[in-house]
Amino acid sequence: MQNKLFFENYQNEILEVFKKHFMESISKNMNINFDHIEFLTKEHLGISDRHFGDHPYLKVWFEKVYDQKCMSNHISQQSFNELQIHAYNLGQLVYGENKTYFQLDYHSNEDYQLSLEILAQKNNIEWNYRTPFASFNINWCHKKLRATLIHFSTTTNGVSKLFLRHLTEDISTLDHLGLNQDVLGILINAVVEKKNILVCGPTGSGKTTLLKVLLNSTQADEHIITLEDTHELNLKSANHTSLLSNQNHGKTLKDYCSYALRMSPDRLVIGEMRSDEVVPFILAMNTGHRGLMSSIHANSCEDAIARVALLFCIYNQGQEISYETITKLICKSLDMVVFIESKKIHRICKIIGSEADHPIVERLY
Repeated sequence: MQNKLFFENYQNEILEVFKKHFMESISKNMNINFDHIEFLTKEHLGISDRHFGDHPYLKVWFEKVYDQKCMSNHISQQSFNELQIHAYNLGQLVYGENKTYFQLDYHSNEDYQLSLEILAQKNNIEWNYRTPFASFNINWCHKKLRATLIHFSTTTNGVSKLFLRHLTEDISTLDHLGLNQDVLGILINAVVEKKNILVCGPTGSGKTTLLKVLLNSTQADEHIITLEDTHELNLKSANHTSLLSNQNHGKTLKDYCSYALRMSPDRLVIGEMRSDEVVPFILAMNTGHRGLMSSIHANSCEDAIARVALLFCIYNQGQEISYETITKLICKSLDMVVFIESKKIHRICKIIGSEADHPIVERLY
């Protein structure tokens, strides 16, 4: 009875000793398991197994922090497009147009931050002050997710955030998109004729899925090179070369564009254009490379062309080129823009040319 009262009165102190040995084991990259940390705690306190007793609060803390059980419960039990963790006690589920808040039961922001750091460490991801943004794919509770971590050093309230996007099951062919025959014919012909295609739409619209479907519709003997920040374009082709950028180690998409062109690609694909990779990519089109594809965030086909031109203007490090000239270059290089929203294709435009700084397009669908 006295032992029981002692442990009840000193729960916080025992937990602090448990945390101390937990952190030491983490820093040494040891294989972590609860029984080992509990053993070190008993040894530290000089308490035998017989007197230590059963203390479930240690196990509960371990599962919350090391196993991310606070989040696992919601991931396994809920349907969502995106699960957003905004603080140690606040999350949000996004499913279609519906958004629902829920409570997390981390004891403190310190425990929450530690849990996110362990999540990154388990997936061999560097995430700290020097590399505050991290994005990676993860299998969690039998769901394929893309995890994005934002370090507290970049937020105004000093709290880290985690965003988990549910990656839908692969749609392998154009037939599975449920398109009408006219749209299906347009896209199949564009792929067969090795048109240079840009897919555009808002976040979560299905751009990557459509790119994957288009690429899985290519000839089996084609050498396809994909360049990505996060690996999402899992293709069936044995001739697929996939390069993954790492900004922190000098492996950028712009660099990969140059490397890829030396590897005799039949098709070169950038998962998403956001930065200086736009310059060598468009120039590759302009110098005769065919079958190039990419995606970009935009609200229409015309807006997509304007965004590519703007990025080209910002990141072109050569002599100054007017926006009008860049627009003309892009319109000569790109053949087609596809606008997708809410997983549905809303518009397909053939690029005819440009007049001044305005693209001229023909709507095919």
